Amino acid sequence: MDRHAPSVPRILIVDDDPLIIDIIHDTLDGSGYDMSTVRDGLDMMPALWALDPSLVILDCNLPGRPGMMLLEDIRRSAPNPLVPVLMLTGRQGQWNENAAKRHGVDRYLRKPFGLDEFRVTVARLVANGVVAA
Repeated sequence: MDRHAPSVPRILIVDDDPLIIDIIHDTLDGSGYDMSTVRDGLDMMPALWALDPSLVILDCNLPGRPGMMLLEDIRRSAPNPLVPVLMLTGRQGQWNENAAKRHGVDRYLRKPFGLDEFRVTVARLVANGVVAA
């Protein structure tokens, strides 16, 4: 088995909004994921190294370091630079989505997002490693 495919998929949630964190946990609860959360962009890379997650759910706006820069950090220096990344954002402009795609995001969802779409997207990213953005 690949070292990046643990028997219980680990999801690292990088978001500072307690409501969004609760929604993610409530939506994915019972799906068999081991979920960990960091609330500051500066805490993401140490968590990536410690957890080696199957998926990163990344907010675009974070204290400490913006999500787009964190996405670059993942692709350049994470223990698994190919880890799937699902970016969540309240930004409505196309520019941010295009920038995220250029930086290697696997899927980009705008808030508010549908819970069914979110659940299916997470399952596909964890199972397949990537989903068309």
